[in-house]
Amino acid sequence: NDKFGFGAGFVYCTGSATVRKAAQAINDDVNVTLEGKGSGYGFNLGVFVKPMEKLGIGLSYRSGVKVDLKDGDATLTGIPSSLTSQLPATAKFTSNLNLPDVISFGASYKVTAKLLVSAGYDFTGWKSYDSLNFIFPDNATLDSRNERNYKSTGAIRLGAQYTLKEKIDLRIGLSTDKSPVQDGYLSPELPDADKSALSIGGSYKISDKLSVDLSYVYESLKERKGEYTASQFSGTYKTVINAVGFGINYSF
Repeated sequence: NDKFGFGAGFVYCTGSATVRKAAQAINDDVNVTLEGKGSGYGFNLGVFVKPMEKLGIGLSYRSGVKVDLKDGDATLTGIPSSLTSQLPATAKFTSNLNLPDVISFGASYKVTAKLLVSAGYDFTGWKSYDSLNFIFPDNATLDSRNERNYKSTGAIRLGAQYTLKEKIDLRIGLSTDKSPVQDGYLSPELPDADKSALSIGGSYKISDKLSVDLSYVYESLKERKGEYTASQFSGTYKTVINAVGFGINYSF
């Protein structure tokens, strides 16, 4: 009805990955390239309540997704002749990645007929990402186990939408997001840090049922110096992200 809404969705996630590593063997480096594809399933749930004419409140849950990678291909090059009997040139491996679940809470308030402001909080269960392992069923000596031990974190988001004309809405947003990577686990594979972001965008209503969206996000991660203790690899990292989005919406 006008004051309550409920939504549910199914998620099918698929992806591919390439990982390259090198390990010293005798006096030379053995280079390993890992390539594979994986998929997983999940779901979304959400509720929306409008207790007042100008106030809207929403709560959503996005489940975690376990992405299983099977029959990945590993290629080894630079194997010393003395180790050819122990290290194969090619091998099969398996792996998995536990994508986190997310709980989101948000509220919006219509300040005027043209201005809408919003605030939200996301809690991401990054604790599920405790390790990244590559397992070789036919050759356990090649197994690679890497601890990650992420911690669950939260993000705060603020936004505003202004109706410039009947068919044009403009938007701006700010957010801060804590890094799930703990000290001692900072690696060049995922050099994460606390981040802040600015977003701008808008919508154009082509008709009563059809509209298009365009957005731009600038995200800056704080410079961070740290070490991945297990391999005694340290470094200083600084990341900047620019993202452009385009969407089409149709209401039945």
